[in-house]
Amino acid sequence: RVRNLAGLAFDPMPSFNRLVSIFKKDAFKQKEKEMKKRFALSEVKEPDVIVDQPVVSDDVPEKIDDLTEGCVVEEELMGVVDLNAALPPTTLENEPILIDDDAPDDSTTVPMSGEVCSFPPTGRVNHVYMADYERLDRTKMLNDTLVKFGLDLMELMVLPRDLHNRLYIFDSLGFGNFYRPLSAALFNSPPSESSARDAHARVAHLTRRRSIDLFAKDIVIWPIERSTHWYMVVGVNLGKDSASLFTVNSAGSYGEGAILEHIKSYLAIEWEKKRGNSSPPNFCTQKVFPPQQQGGIDCGVFLISFVESIVRNFHDFANGLVQFEPVDPTRLRQYLARSIRRLSQEQGFQISQWPRLDL
Repeated sequence: RVRNLAGLAFDPMPSFNRLVSIFKKDAFKQKEKEMKKRFALSEVKEPDVIVDQPVVSDDVPEKIDDLTEGCVVEEELMGVVDLNAALPPTTLENEPILIDDDAPDDSTTVPMSGEVCSFPPTGRVNHVYMADYERLDRTKMLNDTLVKFGLDLMELMVLPRDLHNRLYIFDSLGFGNFYRPLSAALFNSPPSESSARDAHARVAHLTRRRSIDLFAKDIVIWPIERSTHWYMVVGVNLGKDSASLFTVNSAGSYGEGAILEHIKSYLAIEWEKKRGNSSPPNFCTQKVFPPQQQGGIDCGVFLISFVESIVRNFHDFANGLVQFEPVDPTRLRQYLARSIRRLSQEQGFQISQWPRLDL
């Protein structure tokens, strides 16, 4: 940004050190081994499945089923999604991701660790740096910053404005204080009363300061990062007798532990704080079967895509019809890259060259 920053103090990489340490942890190596074993990536390449697909027009379909009529595919893979149509247009929609080396030199190149944009404009602003942008390369995992950026885009740009008050997505960074302090043994077991209250106290401010009533929402989403893996917990109609909870995980149940039991205990205490001594609903758990990633690095991409399915089909999910659309990691990475570059331009950052991304 071409501005005078004299006298300002800030941390240009708030999560970089934690990001670096992630790849040194045994958990990352364990996940890589688990994913290779699960999908036999080191020995067997799964054959391509060829199905006849109808011609998709440029119009966004009203229902997923409109795109799959006449196709025979597995239930959990039903639907054909045009991510470019599903997501809001940008001024860089048709701009190639690979930047030409002969870019103009009449502007300032932001250092590789420098900020390139921020989003959303209000609330807890997420600052995106060039090092974050580089992580959109298909060979790299999305970090905390990119996951939050993608979730914010889905909630604020894709979800219709009249539904904003009916959905609540927890801050993917802030809610980590709920479960990250737990040891593996505590995380993998239902919490005790004292442990549940301690965990709730660590994140109580997330709903208290903004007077958020989770039990008045149609859908609540908790992004979870555990064992170097992203997945989410979804709550539907938490204030009603039909209240339900389920995990949405792109790698089976990897990293889940007893997360649903922890969330149930959290909700029971939250109900007590918000609704007094009345009995909370019976939070029933259910099993869903979302698309699965074919490697160990796309969990963040799949998480954002799962949320995109929910916001695009909000009424179906709120009514208990859970069906996730297929995930195209490349298109989503491209969308995030275009969005970052568009916001950077709109916010006055002058960048002569963007690093090349292998997408």
